[in-house]
Amino acid sequence: MTLSALLITSIFFTLSFDATPVKVATGTAAWPWARVETYQDLDPHFVQESFDAGDIDLSANDLASFDGATKPHSKKFLLHYGAHWDTAPQPVPVLLLPGAIRSASVLFHDSANDGTMGVAPYLASKGFKVFALTWGYNSGDNLVQAEQVANALERIRAITGAPKVDVIAASKGGMALRIYLSNLASNWRTAYRGDVRRALFIGAPLLGLDAMFRHSMYGMLIDKMMSWDKMLTPFGWMDTTAKSLYNLNRFVGHAQMLRRWDASYPVASFEPDWATSYYGGYGLMSHSYGIDAAAAAAGNLIDRLEAAGVAPGVQLAVLAGSKPYVIASDAISIEYQGPGDLTVFLDSALHTDGMTQNGATVIKKSVLFLNHTELLFDTSALQWMEGVLAQP
Repeated sequence: MTLSALLITSIFFTLSFDATPVKVATGTAAWPWARVETYQDLDPHFVQESFDAGDIDLSANDLASFDGATKPHSKKFLLHYGAHWDTAPQPVPVLLLPGAIRSASVLFHDSANDGTMGVAPYLASKGFKVFALTWGYNSGDNLVQAEQVANALERIRAITGAPKVDVIAASKGGMALRIYLSNLASNWRTAYRGDVRRALFIGAPLLGLDAMFRHSMYGMLIDKMMSWDKMLTPFGWMDTTAKSLYNLNRFVGHAQMLRRWDASYPVASFEPDWATSYYGGYGLMSHSYGIDAAAAAAGNLIDRLEAAGVAPGVQLAVLAGSKPYVIASDAISIEYQGPGDLTVFLDSALHTDGMTQNGATVIKKSVLFLNHTELLFDTSALQWMEGVLAQP
């Protein structure tokens, strides 16, 4: 698919690009970015994903760019431009891919608007041409989002003239990037075009994760992405399928990341209904089909990626966190069953064997004592990314 297949909707004024109308927001409407473009891929395979408006975390400006939709269509994505995107001296532009739930504006510009510098303004201040992508539904289908990555890369190359782009992918965003780089294309998705120089995976579940089945009570407490399809209440059994990972219309993107880790880190027997939650069956207070069933229903995507491998010529860099808590005194926040960043096990975030079998090379692999969120805002992590991008 080429950019000429994209219809780009207008927000304020229209520009011309390959005879395709482009809608652009600038100034206050684009804050905190210099400019925002809204694209719509007209391929009929893009369908409206089913999710609740509360499942996403988009800023008011992001929602305005999505034509005010509280549940944007998956065919649409936003391309954000960082400061000095057209004059920055570094020759290779950088595309940032956010993780689940949050948009690029919230996650990459500053941490929940608390003044902490994120990776986008940091890299822009270091002379990089920075861009970022916001999907219509960040927790959506990773295979669909991989196509929007291809679209964003094509647009960035066209406006900068650069033959290749560096991509920094955080958490779930690493799935979409890896799918594209692995050429895991169907008969309608874009095959890898050789347009990525370096791929930086930040806290990405490269060998999957199992947190929602390992810690089933957490899923119940946050009231979404549960491992249970039924819960026992004082009024009897309640069907919770709509809020579970078996609801692929709503949570397919998370189900695609599932992979068992019990062989490395046994599930704690004091977790509520630990065995039935993880392996399936009725427990004292719940019913689950188990992690294997959920992963299979989503196509066992991690296994497929491991078998496919990343295209030759791509340079890979991996950053993992080893801080398993938010606040050390908050025992509830501590991941006690294996080393990791509170969300992804260290062994998963550092796993590169499945990506290098075709000739892709690992140029850097590091661990910092940071949790999953801090990997995008801590100075040490930002300096690590800058260093990888600046390597000759």
